[in-house]
Amino acid sequence: MKNIIKEYDLRKDITIPKLIEAGFKQINPTQEEPFLRCYYSRELADEIELQIDIKPLDKFDFSRDVIVFDKYYGHLFNAFYDEDRDYAFLNDLINVYNREMDQLVKCGVFEEKKIKKVKKLTNEI
Repeated sequence: MKNIIKEYDLRKDITIPKLIEAGFKQINPTQEEPFLRCYYSRELADEIELQIDIKPLDKFDFSRDVIVFDKYYGHLFNAFYDEDRDYAFLNDLINVYNREMDQLVKCGVFEEKKIKKVKKLTNEI
């Protein structure tokens, strides 16, 4: 059985000090990136890391800014996002990811997205 990968929204009232308190690192503006960034990284499994890059707060996009990264190969851990995934290692990884993200919810960084139930379409004549 496939585990569900939860999605989250950045809290509207989030602040830089709150992010730092939750374990994010502040990265000051540079000429190439003239905005304040906050970066978070945690190892979920051997060589597989959760990375969150918030730049700037009002432009946060979950699908772009939260990634599961394979440090060994140096790219996204594609198996995490595969719709056909259903094996023990990935299910365990998803559980670790969900726990890590839920911890950030407890710290006041994120809110879990509510999944809307899809209405069953009927073809009535």
